[in-house]
Amino acid sequence: MHGTVGVRLYMNRSDKGVRRFTKRFTERFAQVNPSVNKSVQPHVFDFWAYDTAWAVAMAVERAAVAMMPRISGSSSRSSASTDLTKLDVAIDGPRLLKAIHDTRFRGLCGEFLLVDGQLPVSAFEIVNVSWCGCLSTGTTPVSSAARCTDNWASSSASFAARWSHHQKGS
Repeated sequence: MHGTVGVRLYMNRSDKGVRRFTKRFTERFAQVNPSVNKSVQPHVFDFWAYDTAWAVAMAVERAAVAMMPRISGSSSRSSASTDLTKLDVAIDGPRLLKAIHDTRFRGLCGEFLLVDGQLPVSAFEIVNVSWCGCLSTGTTPVSSAARCTDNWASSSASFAARWSHHQKGS
């Protein structure tokens, strides 16, 4: 791919907290994986996971759910850890879920706030992909990106119609 333009999730990597996390992440990764020779940088999803862990911890504190009583998932226990029907269910689960949904704080990825149970993306980074990697060419808020894709879809349809007409004429 030479000169291909794409988008990826934007994250301000110059933020002091992000730089500290990146340093700890790369040091810990090298310690746990000594056979890997290259330095591995955290991905935006690593930052989201970190922020999510903080959100859950804050919600647990706020909901005061240290030792929640449980309802057993099933009377027969299985050694299979992937059998979700065998898991216990916390009685205060709905209260914890509400506390998670109501959690709002400034995390590594910016403002952490769930909208309809989802973490919205605030901005995309426009990148030029070439043989040497990705080069950032700018950022755009999600609202602008949506307008661009709408315009692209309508203009690409008219382009296809013009191209088809051009091909028939030759």
